[in-house]
Amino acid sequence: MMRNTLATLVVLSVVGWLAGCSQPAPAPPAPTAPKEEPKKEEPKKEEAKVEQAAPAAEFKNVYFDFDKYEIKPEFVAAVKSNAASLKSNKDLRVTIEGHCDERGTTEYNLQLGERRANAIRRALTAEGVEAGRLKVQSWGEEKPADAGHDEAAWAKNRRAVVVQ
Repeated sequence: MMRNTLATLVVLSVVGWLAGCSQPAPAPPAPTAPKEEPKKEEPKKEEAKVEQAAPAAEFKNVYFDFDKYEIKPEFVAAVKSNAASLKSNKDLRVTIEGHCDERGTTEYNLQLGERRANAIRRALTAEGVEAGRLKVQSWGEEKPADAGHDEAAWAKNRRAVVVQ
């Protein structure tokens, strides 16, 4: 019986050995280079067209003497500059705001602010700006540029401002 056992062991060993040889051990994976992300193509400068909004026109303020609405000679150039800006921006519509200092009644200052704004409107139309593009608004003393209570502050508040 020992022979049979020995023979069985030999047969099982050979069969096991053959079974191991018939399926080769898996080889370790070969090292691979890291995957590169596909490069995104950057748009060429001439292809990358970005629409830019037209820059806002800048307007110059016009200042007035106390209790006056006539345009002083030193502000004629400011009016002409404002007219040129409006003529070069044909679609632009603006509001001319008239302002006063704090002296005088509310009603009086609203009327004076309107006269100042209308003076600028007339001057702009005389320079060739279409009147339909110009709106007039009086703020009287309600929106001071300088909250002070002296002549220097009041001089800054007696003005007409062109706003978009």
